Amino acid sequence: MTSYKIPLYLDNLVFSLQKTGGGSIYWESIVKAALLDTSFDVTIFERKDSRQNEVRNKMSLEGAKRIIQSESPLRIDEFKKLDIPEDGLLHSSYFRVPKSSNIKNVCTVHDFICMNQYQGLLKAVSFYQIKKAALKASGIICISESTRRDLLNYIPEANSKQIEIIHQGYDDSSYNYDPNLKRDNAVCFIGNRKSAYKNFELAVKAVARVPQIELRIIGASLNDDERNLLDEMIPGRFTNYVYPSASEVSNIFNRSIALLYLSEYEGFGIPVLESMASGLPVIGLNISSIPEVAGDAALLLKESNVDDVVDSINSLLSESCLFEQKVSQGLKRVLDFSWSKTAAKTLDYYKYIYGSNY
Repeated sequence: MTSYKIPLYLDNLVFSLQKTGGGSIYWESIVKAALLDTSFDVTIFERKDSRQNEVRNKMSLEGAKRIIQSESPLRIDEFKKLDIPEDGLLHSSYFRVPKSSNIKNVCTVHDFICMNQYQGLLKAVSFYQIKKAALKASGIICISESTRRDLLNYIPEANSKQIEIIHQGYDDSSYNYDPNLKRDNAVCFIGNRKSAYKNFELAVKAVARVPQIELRIIGASLNDDERNLLDEMIPGRFTNYVYPSASEVSNIFNRSIALLYLSEYEGFGIPVLESMASGLPVIGLNISSIPEVAGDAALLLKESNVDDVVDSINSLLSESCLFEQKVSQGLKRVLDFSWSKTAAKTLDYYKYIYGSNY
């Protein structure tokens, strides 16, 4: 007798919408786990241009029942409803919903950046997509309690839905602590510098007040405005690491004394985990999802002001007991997070939403 498998439909649209990023890595972990779980009969929705995504290009979809190619323009596909057989469960990586209202489906809400940072038509369209998917979903995954609060604030009707908090993970094969590496008097800034809420300028101003340290900037190449700011504020005390590999980032973290993660809004905050896993204390704001991810392992500030950032840097420089305490707390904290745990909890949630009689 053949055991019944849940017909699971996974929509890979995120791979067409971005070249790489946290959303792609999150989705990769779920797809890979689903293909290995014998409880599911997996079908993939995917566009031909998904292979342009760095994460997808390295993946194998062996074990998937079929791949449906789309020829529509990407911006049309974003809003296309998916044709799912009556017996099946859909999880889209980007807010697409099934044509039939009888199909069970799950959506993941990562954040509400659109409500905090976008304006005009982009804000309206982005919010529409999230709200449509959330209200049509059989179940909603939020990647943090902070995102769940935002969801119920912006879409209070979602309170009637089954909401599950499933935290994100990090690449625990690449981010590791090496106690033998020599620490330099340097702090790190990683990620998007264009968005004001990430507070890159605040980080630079703080470093300018601590003359014995260097700023290590990880991510895109510096633009002219950024280089001018750095040359004016901290001449000769900065290094730009342009898109290093994950293992290279971990090495940089291991050789530094703090990550300045001064973002005023995050759905989750994967760099916090990556930093702590590499033995690097985090200086961040006690806001949004950051305290949820960092726990007591970070130095969390009440406000985004230069004085508090400077005081925290100086504390880590001068108080060896505090520094070692934060390293130890961070290494312990990250044990609660991994992509394998994220995927396993997600697959269990699929089974719960689909129903126990399978």
